Amino acid sequence: MKNIYTSLTVFFLIFTSAFAQIPNNGFENWTTIGNGMKPTGWWSSNDSVNQTNSYFPISRSADHYPITIGNYSIRLENKPSLGDWSARGIAWTGDWNGMDYPTFPINGHPTLLYGYFKYQPQNNDTMDIHIRLYKNGIDVAGGKFASGMLTNTWTAFSIPISSYTDADSARIMIVAWNVDQVGFDPLGNSVLYVDNLSLDSLIVPGISENIYLNPTVFFPNPASKNVRINVANNSEQNKLEIFNVLGQCVFVKQISFETEITLDITEYPEGMYFVNLTSGNDLTFCRKLIIAR
Repeated sequence: MKNIYTSLTVFFLIFTSAFAQIPNNGFENWTTIGNGMKPTGWWSSNDSVNQTNSYFPISRSADHYPITIGNYSIRLENKPSLGDWSARGIAWTGDWNGMDYPTFPINGHPTLLYGYFKYQPQNNDTMDIHIRLYKNGIDVAGGKFASGMLTNTWTAFSIPISSYTDADSARIMIVAWNVDQVGFDPLGNSVLYVDNLSLDSLIVPGISENIYLNPTVFFPNPASKNVRINVANNSEQNKLEIFNVLGQCVFVKQISFETEITLDITEYPEGMYFVNLTSGNDLTFCRKLIIAR
């Protein structure tokens, strides 16, 4: 079993409404500022750097993930020796005020912020991604993900949002060092990549919505004791996995062509799970499973 922060094997189906709320969530849109660029809809340290500089701490990168979604990611780099905004790899939604105030509206009741990252830390830097929710301009909830581990491959992360009653807006900040721990100056020349942020569902490629919505292959849902899954595709080798919301695999089984199986879920705690079916190397089925009693 692997944690979601260290494994790319955990895949979840997404709906457009889950991530469209976040401005430029896949960092596809950029605006030229002098010799540099900035992600549209985000303030970044590039905004406070001399526009004639040859170096900017924030850049558009063609190294992105998932590879079939979009073309770019955001790259944030620290260079402490420069001693000004050029030294700081930092960005947040909205304008300068987005550091402390809501910057985009939200719908529904999000409980998780998902995304992908890569991180090359130096001198004990710790990257930081966090979200805050607001109601009528008042901070009501939030969550944070910080890691000082070297992560050379694109890795999924999830940030649980603390409990709250209602919210109407949010802000997100991405930093290549941990501001809360060391203040406003990074410790090393650390590099952070981030891509495809989303609320409540991780963005993944290559999943058929028709398969997802087909009630004949996955029922009942919500479930309390048993779940039946009918596997009918063109592959003789299928791997069925169930993950909890922490990205931990709680069930895995190899199943054969056109097989209906019944899963006993009586020992699983109540909550949300994700059921994945992989045929060969391709994820062909993914659905949320709610266990309620």
